[in-house]
Amino acid sequence: MIRLEVTPPPLLLLHFNGDVDKLVYWMQRMAEEGTRELQAASKGRTPLGARKLRRMHPWSEPRTLRETRGSRIPTFRIGARGITGRRLHIQGATEVRQFRHGYHGAMGARLAGDLNAEFPFGTYHMCHFHGAPVAEAPPAGEALITAPGPLLCDVLELLE
Repeated sequence: MIRLEVTPPPLLLLHFNGDVDKLVYWMQRMAEEGTRELQAASKGRTPLGARKLRRMHPWSEPRTLRETRGSRIPTFRIGARGITGRRLHIQGATEVRQFRHGYHGAMGARLAGDLNAEFPFGTYHMCHFHGAPVAEAPPAGEALITAPGPLLCDVLELLE
């Protein structure tokens, strides 16, 4: 028998002030609402049936509008709107640009033979699998995208 211990994400636990029962209640409620919305959206559609399904060509496409292509998938999303949302989006975009610039610079140096090139904070693969040096975490409150979140033990200690 394998025992699997499941814990909630630390920030979610902090949001519900450590009340796991309340957190589970609201997560179940959100899941039920989502299920109801999906069922309501699919009402009126009957299943094809075995005969129609067998006659269907394997590569045939449904009669729906073609999906748009070429739209970019955002690296991050900011929930705030207005001037605050714009400011946070600019801060996040700047952080992502700096991370990518630092990563590519360190990777270029490493490929050129400099094994002491420091990767930006948040680089897991190069640190874990290749032993590459990684920069220290940014000071609290300065980073938005690359800021490390609190650990579960820290949240539990805060709630006690």
